[in-house]
Amino acid sequence: MPDSFDFDPGGFVQDYNGTIQEIVFAPGQFNFQATVTNRFDEPELGSDGVLRTERKEFITIGGLEQWRSLDNGRAFASTSGENFTANGKSKVRANSGWARFVLRMAELAGADALRSRGTAFEAKTFEGYRLHWGTEGAGQPYSFNDRDTGEKKEGLSRGYQLPDELLGEGATANGEVFELASLNLSPATIEALQAAVSGTTTDPQFQAAVMNVRMSSEEMKAVIDALGPRTVAAFQEALTGAF
Repeated sequence: MPDSFDFDPGGFVQDYNGTIQEIVFAPGQFNFQATVTNRFDEPELGSDGVLRTERKEFITIGGLEQWRSLDNGRAFASTSGENFTANGKSKVRANSGWARFVLRMAELAGADALRSRGTAFEAKTFEGYRLHWGTEGAGQPYSFNDRDTGEKKEGLSRGYQLPDELLGEGATANGEVFELASLNLSPATIEALQAAVSGTTTDPQFQAAVMNVRMSSEEMKAVIDALGPRTVAAFQEALTGAF
């Protein structure tokens, strides 16, 4: 029996397992940030009925005037041209979201393992790790003055997402593991997929078209797993070139 005191949490997944598929460093609306795309272990059905294969975490690095993107968002650097202070410390503030993330990854994966992959200013250093993400800092009081009105804002934090357990490593969007030929799709399914996605121009349109193609449950799972955070163009190119 329906219970009016039992509320739907909505499509927002609080705690989940996912593999870091891609990290992009770029200016956000208010701050310079890292957009971390995590691919779910299994597709998640939201309360809105939409099947999702990924979740994005937006992690603040610093002020818009302090940092800039490099290599199409694959890395970032200080706008001053120097990433370190005079005493050899990173100019990323220790209380920033990115510093929290980097220190947590060093704790879980090991600082030396991360250094062998790259620097804390590069996406490749962290991509491919499979993690459990949990909510931290919820309920903590906050207080700040609105930058436009000067009005004091107070309340309790909803928290933020951080990895709290290392589960392994997987394939990344920028890696070599994306062979559609290995999906074992039938010729009929391949033809139907090519026809369905030919007219799509955005990721939501593309994924909706794929989900409407008639195929076996095994084929559907293989396709969903292969999608990850791939763009329409990348998947279409692979789909065309693989067969």
